[in-house]
Amino acid sequence: MQTTSHAANTRRELPLPRHTVSAVIGVGGSTIKGIQRACRGLRTCRVINSEYVLLEGTATAIAKGVEMVQDIIKSALAKKKARFAWHHFHLLLFDPFATTNLNWVASTTTAQAQIDLIGHRPRSIQAFVYAKGAPTSPRGNQPSERLAYDDVVHLEEHMKQWACAASLQPCRAYLQAAHGILSRHRENIFVRLAIGKTFFEPPTAIQMRGDTDLDVLLQKLPSMRQQFSTSVLSSEHVEAARRWCRENGFHEQATVKKMALFVTDMHTNTQYQVNFFHSDPDMEWETVADLRSLDMTVEWTPARLGIISTHASGENRLEYRLDFKGMRQTTCDVDEDALLEQVAAAWARRKRGCLVLDKDCSMRITSMRYKRKTTWETPFQTVDMSNVTQLWAQHGETAVFSSIQVAHCAMECSTSDDPNEFVEHVLSLASTGQSLVAALNDADDKQ
Repeated sequence: MQTTSHAANTRRELPLPRHTVSAVIGVGGSTIKGIQRACRGLRTCRVINSEYVLLEGTATAIAKGVEMVQDIIKSALAKKKARFAWHHFHLLLFDPFATTNLNWVASTTTAQAQIDLIGHRPRSIQAFVYAKGAPTSPRGNQPSERLAYDDVVHLEEHMKQWACAASLQPCRAYLQAAHGILSRHRENIFVRLAIGKTFFEPPTAIQMRGDTDLDVLLQKLPSMRQQFSTSVLSSEHVEAARRWCRENGFHEQATVKKMALFVTDMHTNTQYQVNFFHSDPDMEWETVADLRSLDMTVEWTPARLGIISTHASGENRLEYRLDFKGMRQTTCDVDEDALLEQVAAAWARRKRGCLVLDKDCSMRITSMRYKRKTTWETPFQTVDMSNVTQLWAQHGETAVFSSIQVAHCAMECSTSDDPNEFVEHVLSLASTGQSLVAALNDADDKQ
């Protein structure tokens, strides 16, 4: 920290650690301006090049200003340290193929729509899916040897990998390795299975040719960006899922309506989820005059820890994906009453699109989701079928889609310390997802 003095005026430069600049400045400069107002005799208080705080004024005023800035820095660093530091993993699981290879196809109307809607990608970007087709390698009908192994035992952190298997059963060692990574953390770990379709955005190095070698494509696969879309689910799929639930011993529970606000603290970049619930499934949200009349919960936004995606041939073939997530055990360090007042005020003056909080509020609503959810359950698993409307603040876009998710009751309650028990729960979820996806695809075939 540099200090210079000229007569009654003093100048100091207080270095700013990374990740604390936004906390010191505040929303619209509110924090840094507040420091200057609180320190009588402080003529200058501003952040220079995101590197240091420049303070000019009397020695007494600067001493007080330095103390206030240092308190903010300590608080920001403590919250930064408390945030998640996860190791992510991703397994791409293909169906084994004996007589046909996978053939990639050019952008289609369906694929393009999903990328546009879910991924906020411009229409100029090509989207690709995998489909059955003619052999694409000199080996003719023989599958690639690199896909034809029986057990997946290696898990690298921060890496995408792919394998070929009819189910997750050969991947027990992989799941045990995943448990080893996840168990390093004390947060609650849970797994959700979602049904939809994965679309790939290939790198520019892959040209749009029908004769591209399969191995070349697979080598590029781990680096491809992916978008998992549930917008491919239709009302016929949801009805087929209801039939499957009845046939497999699931019992329908009450339908509830939920509004979720995804909120970010601009000082700490901490993300929260604010939920409002209504028990009347026929209620329209537009008729709610005051959100304070509803039940509300505030929780940390779950962190995604890893993904296992299954990939079927054919653009119209549904797939399932397992999302490994973590939720902090500690109570949210947010003033729920103050946040509720801010949200209620934003709701009262709402217009079309996402809610907007006051400019002076350190919170920002990044997106919001309206959901009408019906749950089917057994003593061991639940199947949630939802109609969802999602709004994004930054893009001003809206998406309407259905979702079908499966959860394991035991994993929702507590994280197992036993890797074998954890693996069995995941395999049970995958088996349910595989059966449900097969039923939905079979319903498509019969139409």
